[in-house]
Parts: sequence; structure tokens; C-alpha cells
Amino acid sequence: MTERYYTVASNYQMEAENPGSIKHNGKPVASVNVWYHPLLSTDDNSVVVFHQLGDEPDTSKDEIGLLNQRKHFLRFYQSDDEQRAEFVNEIGQIYDIYSEYFSVKKGFAIGCDDNELKQHMANMSNQFGRPLDLHFIPITADIDIVKEINDSNEMLLEPEQVEIKEAIKFLLDNASEFNTDRNLPVQVYGTNAIPVEW
Repeated sequence: MTERYYTVASNYQMEAENPGSIKHNGKPVASVNVWYHPLLSTDDNSVVVFHQLGDEPDTSKDEIGLLNQRKHFLRFYQSDDEQRAEFVNEIGQIYDIYSEYFSVKKGFAIGCDDNELKQHMANMSNQFGRPLDLHFIPITADIDIVKEINDSNEMLLEPEQVEIKEAIKFLLDNASEFNTDRNLPVQVYGTNAIPVEW
């Protein structure tokens, strides 16, 4: 069986305060989604990954370690290690801290030099036992177009893929519509396992 390693990407969904009231290319917009990939690496270009043990990725059980470019895996946490859950929680906090930065502090900027996140990464490095660098890698973006509103006032949406820079520009151009209490900090609506390939 081929060994499988993966990292986790996430998306932020920014909901319009008044869905359908703003338009993108003449089409009514409900929300904007930005997918990005926070990658943790070491100074020797190894990447923090999950080692998939079963048929499907499972971040609650899969081993965690470092994968280098020669595809050598150095295990740090097994499924039942006490510190494993704590480290996974630390990874989750990256999303939480960055979500606030993404929407409030930097106006939907991809990339981050926030002091709170720097301190968090220093704590993670201490826990991991070696320095960890954090890289935000944009993946894709889409804009949810309102296709129909039914009798129950439910919207039928159709995602329209756009360049990330276009999605960010749209958010900035309509900041008052998106920087609302509902979106601040941004809610993490989903995660996605990304296979690691060299």
C-alpha cells in the first residue's frame, strides 16, 4: 500500500449583509469564499503532515510528523499520544487567529505577520521541539451567485470560480457589505485534506 500524507486547507466564507443587493459582473451575490492552505515547514524544507492510517483522512487519529523531500517521514505524534490532541488544537488556532486578521486587521489580505500569530507559532515551535515557519498559500476562490429565491425565502446559489485577487478586490470594494458582525471574525466553514506531493 502506498503511504499517504496530507495537510489541511480551509476556506473562509464571507456572507453579504444583504444577499443579492450587490452584484459581480451584473449578477447578484450572496457570499464570497476564499480557500487557502496554511503550510508548516522547518528550516530543512520538511513539512508538517498527517500520515493517513485508514482508507480516509482522519485528523483526529492519523499520525503527525515531518515529511522531507526524499519522502522520509519522521513521526512526532502517534494516534494515542497525549500531546497529539494538544498539537492539533494548536493547528486549529492558526485558523482562528488568521480569520480575525484576514477580515478585520488587514482588509482580507492573504498572508500574515500578525504579532499574535507570531507568538502562537513560537509556542508551537517550542512544543514541536524545532522551529516552525508558517506559509499561507492561496488555493482558489469563488463567488456565490443568487440564482433563485423560493417561497420559503431560501436561496439557490451557484458558485462562480474567480481568481483569488478578483475575489479579494470584490471584498475590498464592498467592505461595508462584508465587514459585519456575522463575518467577524470569519467563520471557518470547511476544511479539506490536501495530499502532499513533491
